[in-house]
Amino acid sequence: MTISDFSRDAVCRYLRSVVLIDDAIFDTLKITYDDETLRLDGVPTLALNGGNASSDVAPDLEVSGGNACGGGTLRLNDDKLLDARAITDGFARIGVICGVYQPNFYSADDFQNENFQTLLNVCKHADVFVLDWNLFKDNASAVSQLLCYLENEDAKGRTPQPVRFCVIYTKANVPTVYTQVYKALNGNDPEDHPTNELYAIRKNNLTVVIYGQEVASCHIDESQVVSPEGLANRIVQDYTKTYEGILPALALRGIASIRENTKRILDRFPAGMDPALVLHSGLTIGGQAIAEDVTNLIGDEVSSVLSDLQVSSKEIYDLCVEYVNGCTDSDFRQTDDTEINKAIASGVGEGAIRDFICRVFKQRTLFPKDSDGAYKAVFSKCKETPNPRFNPNLLKLLRSYVERKIKLPVKFGALSAMFCQRTSYSAKRMLKFGTVVRDAAERDAYYLCLMPSCDSIRLLDYEVVKHSDGTEENCQKVHYFPFWKLDEVKDGGMSKAHGLVVKGDDGAYCPLCARGKIRENFRLLKFYSCHAIVEFGADNCVRTTDNERTFEWVAELKSAHIQRMAEFVSREFSRVGLTESEWLRLQVDR
Repeated sequence: MTISDFSRDAVCRYLRSVVLIDDAIFDTLKITYDDETLRLDGVPTLALNGGNASSDVAPDLEVSGGNACGGGTLRLNDDKLLDARAITDGFARIGVICGVYQPNFYSADDFQNENFQTLLNVCKHADVFVLDWNLFKDNASAVSQLLCYLENEDAKGRTPQPVRFCVIYTKANVPTVYTQVYKALNGNDPEDHPTNELYAIRKNNLTVVIYGQEVASCHIDESQVVSPEGLANRIVQDYTKTYEGILPALALRGIASIRENTKRILDRFPAGMDPALVLHSGLTIGGQAIAEDVTNLIGDEVSSVLSDLQVSSKEIYDLCVEYVNGCTDSDFRQTDDTEINKAIASGVGEGAIRDFICRVFKQRTLFPKDSDGAYKAVFSKCKETPNPRFNPNLLKLLRSYVERKIKLPVKFGALSAMFCQRTSYSAKRMLKFGTVVRDAAERDAYYLCLMPSCDSIRLLDYEVVKHSDGTEENCQKVHYFPFWKLDEVKDGGMSKAHGLVVKGDDGAYCPLCARGKIRENFRLLKFYSCHAIVEFGADNCVRTTDNERTFEWVAELKSAHIQRMAEFVSREFSRVGLTESEWLRLQVDR
């Protein structure tokens, strides 16, 4: 299976709903036949761009055999109306539900209009929505405003951002439509039009593609014309191009797997467990731990579903081999150490390192055999051995080469951060076990919070203070939080340290590590609680009780990495030091 096939399969698993939207889908049609008027109510016509489907003007119909009420056949001419059934059948064949919707007219200047809100809901909850360009016969103003509203609403703060894929299927001039949509979303005209490529505009999480129905009227070549029967496959094809790749396909398959296993997850949380939850709620101080406890339980079930996802390591390995095999070849060859080291120092292109990685990848060893059957080191610093272990010098050379020639340190940091950092989907952030913060005054000072999870969500806001005169006063409670100072890794140095990579709100990836001694790195800081937790404010900061230090939220580590850090810190606390001969102490590492 190729990467394209794997990505397409993931898209087909993920897509579940498509909706066709037109203001004349269910118009009442009138025809006159044998001096009698026959009314066809609720026929899905999906008239596009002013197709004459209305209650006053009948489209062209072909009538054959018998009479209109006694078995005659009525067929809409394709040159006037779109075959909605062909479109829905095409999606049905790939297992996607395709519905049709006829919105009521709304005022383009009133976004609070009930009809507009209904139309907005349809677009927001469909995986793909197909629009008539000339909706409500207003020269495309309605479609442009609808797309702008969707994009602006998704761009607000940390609101949920689903994938929005819009298709404009039209008989109008496609380049003109492309220009109008681009200008509506970006505020300026596009620099140039696509040539023999997909007419697509991408803005944040919104993708808009434009297909033509006819070559002549749309002013495009045949590759951009899509028939109703082929619309489903074309949408899947272009959706795949938007998110094609090994990791995106794996992510889509994972999302689809969660949806497919909904019953399995729900069966783990029956209503019969509600009494136990109520008891747990009553026994929990302040009730603050309930939401996180339940979230963790559900998360564990989702994690189990993803762990059972039917994608083998061999499949992923084969996809990776296909990726590197598809990279551009170059003149970079591993002939001997001198030429290889020279190639690293000179300015070879991106294909060079990819070709090298490809050959190392396929060989599965850093010490391939030459024509005589003898092992040969790839780099001069790698020791020759029939049973080689990984040499860190090779990693440094590769990393240095890639960063210098391809300039991709961000991608390496992004993948590392995915393994270390838990994604935060909520705007509410709290200080707890595994939270990484940064001192606002010292931008290179990072700290890891070591407060146990249970203690960080059961904090009292106030304590009762009794004065000598017998009066009582509620005073804000001070809470101590333990921290471990993290070191920022520079110049690739991380020897004998526990490393991790985090991504901050500024989008930068920061490599950090935990090392050193207790006296140098342990901190105990005081904070006030808010509703039984220490919560970061709207400015993404939290302040100590004396207001002298401010800490910015940076990241939250995944559980395994938090435990690794906690184990390191606890080991440092329990480490046994001996009084011994100084000569002996200097001779050994431990």
